[in-house]
Amino acid sequence: MVQLDRESFMPGGAANVARNLAAVQVPTELFSVIGRDSAGIKLKGLLSAANVASEGCICSDGSVTTVKTRIIAHQQQVVRLDRESVRSPERFPS
Repeated sequence: MVQLDRESFMPGGAANVARNLAAVQVPTELFSVIGRDSAGIKLKGLLSAANVASEGCICSDGSVTTVKTRIIAHQQQVVRLDRESVRSPERFPS
């Protein structure tokens, strides 16, 4: 059995790099295709709170925002659950 004691949300990958740059006063904007879902809304909020512009993040009904959930026990990762789309995002008009 796994009992949830604490939950935290952190941008990963390029969003984490953007957050780190913004923390040292580098003007930063992230460009990506994200889902029009709760994870996408959460990501945009986290970016805004970190002073990372996210106008370049295109919300798509045909995509899902990648979410990676890590289960930690005694300061060690036990398992990671990845929820992501493995197909190419739809094309957007120029």
